[in-house]
Amino acid sequence: MSGAITGDGWAMLGYGCAMRFLALFAFPLAVLAPPAFAAPSDPASALTPDLRDALHCAAVFALTSAEQQRGNPAALALPALAERGKGYFAIIAARVMDEAGLTREAVRDLLVADSVQLQRRAAAAPGETLPVQAQRCLARLDAEVPPEP
Repeated sequence: MSGAITGDGWAMLGYGCAMRFLALFAFPLAVLAPPAFAAPSDPASALTPDLRDALHCAAVFALTSAEQQRGNPAALALPALAERGKGYFAIIAARVMDEAGLTREAVRDLLVADSVQLQRRAAAAPGETLPVQAQRCLARLDAEVPPEP
């Protein structure tokens, strides 16, 4: 399984590295205005299944982009995610804030929690690598941020 991220690879990626890449993807959130109404006490409960899946894909793209930058062959087999992934992230974060009434901080916290879960699942089930997850999300990426012709 060449290029797959094993449990040790996930440990090497680590929480700190994932958070740095999420911070880079989350930069567009800093310029978006927070919603004018109070956010729910449990942000995850405000998400529809579609918004939850879209946000999950944003986390997957951020972490997969990190793997592409590390030179992971399985991640490199996917389209480059650094630029388009950031665009997707900004679109989805704005949509989540607007439709679910969440603050930037709540969206960030949901992404961090999802990223940690992704890493734990991949460490426990090596066949469930980020590139596999990213492949499942590519249709969403193409719909929101079409590739350059």
